[in-house]
Amino acid sequence: MKVPEGLKLPDAARNRPRAMSSIKLRRSLYGLKQSGQMWYNRLSKYLLKEGFTNDPICPCVFIKKSESGFAIVAVYVDDMNLIGTPEDLQKTADYLKSEFEMKDLGKTKYCLGLQIEHSADGTLVHQSNYTEKVLKRIVGYADAGYLSDPHQGRSQTGYVFTCGGTAISWRSTKQTLVATSSNHSEILALHEASRECVWLRSMIRHIRSTCALPSATNTPTILNEDNAACIAQIAGGYIKGDRTKHISPKFFYTHELQKSQEIKVRQIRSSDNLADLFTKSLPKCTFQKLVHDIGLRQLCKQSYRSMQNQGEHSRVL
Repeated sequence: MKVPEGLKLPDAARNRPRAMSSIKLRRSLYGLKQSGQMWYNRLSKYLLKEGFTNDPICPCVFIKKSESGFAIVAVYVDDMNLIGTPEDLQKTADYLKSEFEMKDLGKTKYCLGLQIEHSADGTLVHQSNYTEKVLKRIVGYADAGYLSDPHQGRSQTGYVFTCGGTAISWRSTKQTLVATSSNHSEILALHEASRECVWLRSMIRHIRSTCALPSATNTPTILNEDNAACIAQIAGGYIKGDRTKHISPKFFYTHELQKSQEIKVRQIRSSDNLADLFTKSLPKCTFQKLVHDIGLRQLCKQSYRSMQNQGEHSRVL
């Protein structure tokens, strides 16, 4: 490994650059790239010595058969799941505790994102925690392209909502009203995005109540916008002044939603506004970044054919 700061080099190495020197560890340290492999080698050697066997096809599963039953040790980094008959499980746990410092957490309740519940009727495996997290993480982006159609004097509305890093709802449409300023067009776009947000929240509320899941819509949905003046006017609500007296009060519906904690309008940089994809043409690098950020990926031909074959197979069944 590289020589850390503060470690003195031997006299023979002081005349050459520090970057040309390296040190050899006598023992593995937690956090190094090699630590996982060193731990596996140590554990594997011990289990094989105790009569366990494993196969190159699945090297992290160790199995031991005995007259009274069997024991299986499934290893994931420094976590282990023990499966088998009661007597062999106890013996295996004692083997491991006698050699390694470890803690017995009892029956497995959580493993690799899966929740495991044990009951007299059997074992239930589910992902309710993950589902709840995903349903909470809806984020919206709104934007407008002022005078995107200069011939008819119309602007473009664009919005997108993401959940878990993937777009779930989006729209790009020409505004039906003639916006008199970029601020005006942004207010119209934010109004459309707010209406969509209300529907999405209602749908999530329905799904959660039907599935007997706790409510997740008691926190406001973040709605990102890059126009500071628009955000300030939405926060203040409809004020009949020179700049807003020509805008219909209904387009300040977003203000009421923000006031009731349904949404929260937040300012972001234009370069981070995913809704820019739906309002204007963009430089290639910006376009590729935003496309990636909404979860869009390009499949290779082999993956595409595989998906087609799976689809055909499912239709046949």
